Amino acid sequence: MVTTSLPPDILCTAAKAHNQAEMFKLLIDKGANIHARMSNGDSVLHVIMKHSPNNSSLEIAKMLIKAGCDPLMCNSSGKTPLHIAASRGHLSIVEDMLPIATSLPSDILFTGVGAINNQVEMVQMLIDKGADIHACTYDGDNVLHVVMGHSHNSFSLEIVKVLIEAGCNLLMCNSSGETPLHTAVSEGHISIMEDIFPMATPLPPDILFAGARAPNQAEVLKLLIDKGADIHACMSNGDSVLHAIMEHSPNNSSLEIVKMLIKAGCDPLICNSSGKTPLHIAVSRGYTSIWEP
Repeated sequence: MVTTSLPPDILCTAAKAHNQAEMFKLLIDKGANIHARMSNGDSVLHVIMKHSPNNSSLEIAKMLIKAGCDPLMCNSSGKTPLHIAASRGHLSIVEDMLPIATSLPSDILFTGVGAINNQVEMVQMLIDKGADIHACTYDGDNVLHVVMGHSHNSFSLEIVKVLIEAGCNLLMCNSSGETPLHTAVSEGHISIMEDIFPMATPLPPDILFAGARAPNQAEVLKLLIDKGADIHACMSNGDSVLHAIMEHSPNNSSLEIVKMLIKAGCDPLICNSSGKTPLHIAVSRGYTSIWEP
């Protein structure tokens, strides 16, 4: 077949070929437009990062970059091929892109911590290459907030350690006034909490209220009290931690926690700004177990 002018999107079609690398090399040698864009702003590198099913994507990515395809070109969603490669955990591809990336996207670490594979290695590589450890989302979350909010897995603690060692602020408040520590506590991540407590001194005064939201309330609150959390802290409406427990515990299961808080010094008769005590709330909700010895 002889053609004087290749279709502008021909390389994006080649991304679906079985013999991708061979087809790309042929088309590039024949003058295919390396800078072509899809309607959503994706470049050929975006397409390869999204759809290439195996290690052949590394060879093609190198070929495209060498031919002049930009790994930092944004699509209409503001994402670069580097973002996609990082999100897929493609270490070798990211490593090959980084020398060309004179300035990494400010949000690249948020992509790295959410990688499907190789999370720890990806985060460490991006940090080593100068990723912004102090970057925040629109609501003020830093990377640690995001990691703490993810479902806890065996890699979370290791990533937390890498981020803190690199200088990410464990006690930085987001727009809701909550730190990454608050998030770890409210999610009930005991192993992370135990590891980061030495770096979180003094504890935020309202940290027990985050503990009251944890799925494993009793365990979290006990750990916080043992670490010196302020048992007498109150919210702006005058609620104590006992008020919060009475408000949010769904049934009589709060007895163990109530006993723990009272033993630690929390007052069951302290009034909030509405004149209500924790006892008022318990009675109004029919929590009969609080009367048990």
